[in-house]
Amino acid sequence: MHINASRIVYRSFKNVKPAFYVIKQTKASKTLLVPRLLTRTSQFLCSMRWLVSAANKRRRLTGFHFATAFSYELLDAFFSRGQALQRRDEIHKAGLQQARSFTLKR
Repeated sequence: MHINASRIVYRSFKNVKPAFYVIKQTKASKTLLVPRLLTRTSQFLCSMRWLVSAANKRRRLTGFHFATAFSYELLDAFFSRGQALQRRDEIHKAGLQQARSFTLKR
């Protein structure tokens, strides 16, 4: 199975990029998590930040060089697994819960 390296990188970023982000807002002394849509540039930057932080964490835990840890994170994201994808799923779950609570209250 031969896959182009640029295709791996593209699909890794596509799998990790979030559709929205959750922002904390205070209203009447309560902190609410409000989902906000992201632009394409913000989606790319957020996915890059998550992949780099996951690679740094893997580097600290395993002792690999950063390039090796980053390549493993890219492959994990390509196959829809890994720390960066878990982070995206956590944010999407929190955003969807808040969106549901907003619609139920109105």
